[in-house]
Amino acid sequence: MSAGYHSRPFLVFKPNTFADPSSFSVALAKAEPGLSVNPSLPVAEQVLARLKPQADFWSRFHEGIEKRPVTRWPIHYEELAFCNHPHFTFIIKSAQTLQALALAQIQARQFAAALESIETSLRVSRNLSQDSNIGAYVGGTVIYLASEPIREGLLRAVWSEDQLNRLDAALRPLSLLADVRQGNRSAWVSKTEIFLKLKQGFDGEFLQFAQGAARFGEIDFWIENPKILHRLLQCLPIGLVQEWEIQLARFDQDVLIDAVHPETGRIDFAAASAGKHRLAQGHGIFSSLARVASGTVLGVLRKMAQHDTTLHLARVAIALEKHRLHNNGQYPEALTALNDEALTRDPYAPDHGSFRYQKTATQYTLYSVGPNGKDDHAEPAPRDEKALTEGDWVWWRGN
Repeated sequence: MSAGYHSRPFLVFKPNTFADPSSFSVALAKAEPGLSVNPSLPVAEQVLARLKPQADFWSRFHEGIEKRPVTRWPIHYEELAFCNHPHFTFIIKSAQTLQALALAQIQARQFAAALESIETSLRVSRNLSQDSNIGAYVGGTVIYLASEPIREGLLRAVWSEDQLNRLDAALRPLSLLADVRQGNRSAWVSKTEIFLKLKQGFDGEFLQFAQGAARFGEIDFWIENPKILHRLLQCLPIGLVQEWEIQLARFDQDVLIDAVHPETGRIDFAAASAGKHRLAQGHGIFSSLARVASGTVLGVLRKMAQHDTTLHLARVAIALEKHRLHNNGQYPEALTALNDEALTRDPYAPDHGSFRYQKTATQYTLYSVGPNGKDDHAEPAPRDEKALTEGDWVWWRGN
């Protein structure tokens, strides 16, 4: 990767390594061979020391997020392994590093700096909403990564009311489900155009079109092997091309678009499963491909729903912290004290009620019942397909 952006600024590891400086040092040494690390130092100091030489990079990164979509950044990759959605790979690494940086800044009591790191991550997610459906999915992952330092900062009560308002303002415009719906519609149009252009002929005009579309991460393989794919497609009867278009349209409409409801903040997994069942009734190779893809996409939709719910729970947690600041350090007895029914409504509650909340001795428990509609008493859902049928989507389980 070149043009001023390279892997050195990145620092990626699991947040739970913060609990053990020695394990963090081992992870850091593996990620950065030859780097001198001191296991006796606090983890926060190690992270901040590691990222300090890249301060200029992160300053430019922060400015770049404000100016143009990430997919139009001048990122060029020299290694073939990075050719699959390169800009999104870059963004995920950036978000993971910003997560580590914000957590370290909170531990080092650099609370204002931590807030700026979190705001940068959230701007990344908002920036990605300008891209295709893949951009929306990556944006959801960015929000999930940012939620860890948000949770840490709120539970430690490190921010003032003005800073909490800034954090809420950064979260409020984000709507992952709206991005997914719009992204799937635009992706369907772009894929159809690309497919037809390949079928009709290989020329300079197509190459220019394809290279532009590659910024959206839609046709990586085609860019790598356009002549090979063109030769294959020219051998296909036009009827097969039309069949592929029909199956793509059915897949996007039945499994993706109809199941996503940004106006209510939920994904209708029953509708998505029904759409998958309708696809299963088709015949031929394209129907088979669509059926395989639909199984994968259901898992992606589950993650998007979970990330979108995390976004809403974060805003509720901010409101709880603001209430605590105004009430002698006491959290409310119930969410009704926040006087914001729209904010506290759980999109997956069968009774259209609020998120589940209980004040505890020192903190609180806050969670969504999740798509199974059952209150599992803050038992966290597994991070796999069982998250649709088991457990709750938990923001925090206090003592």
